[in-house]
Amino acid sequence: MLKKKLAAFAQLNALFILLLVLSASPLIARDFSPVQNGFDPVGESILPYAPDRLLIQLTPEGLSNSNLNLASEKGARAAGALTGLASVDQLAASAGVKIVERPYHQPQNKSLSSQLGADRWFMFHFDTRQDLENLADSFRKDGNVAAVSLDWVAFPAAVPGDPLYADHWGHNNTAQLPDLDWGGTYEHTLPNTVGTVGFDANAQSA
Repeated sequence: MLKKKLAAFAQLNALFILLLVLSASPLIARDFSPVQNGFDPVGESILPYAPDRLLIQLTPEGLSNSNLNLASEKGARAAGALTGLASVDQLAASAGVKIVERPYHQPQNKSLSSQLGADRWFMFHFDTRQDLENLADSFRKDGNVAAVSLDWVAFPAAVPGDPLYADHWGHNNTAQLPDLDWGGTYEHTLPNTVGTVGFDANAQSA
């Protein structure tokens, strides 16, 4: 009984810590300098999400009641940027909607696509908005809407945090590989390191 209580307490504690981390991490702009552009000591300040669009998934009932019988191809657009759902269209119009379109190619696995509701996702384009997070919350409250997401930006410039990353010397060779124990274990276990600095795929820059 005591073990169960301690486990439950640990889970609640972990959840509390997670909530603290999330609340302490506002969606603020960050400095970013793509490695493709070469070295740049000063990054460009950009938001971690696109400031002019939202991804909105309708409920099955919402899709059934809409006029969004669009082609399944990515980029297929709704006429007049209208869904046919009065409450959704009213909110979108007041926010200055410009385009409503399909954001994804539909998966070939029809069963999985239906399970995930891939055909119920649409991208709403607006003019750049300072209150996009609040607008997302407003859409979430509509009964026709199942989910809303900001269109997150990927920042592919971080070195992996995998503790074994350094073992893959072919990505970034700093002569970090432990020497091979030829006369014993035949494994890389010796205290001295070997390798040729720079003899690698230069993966981090790529």
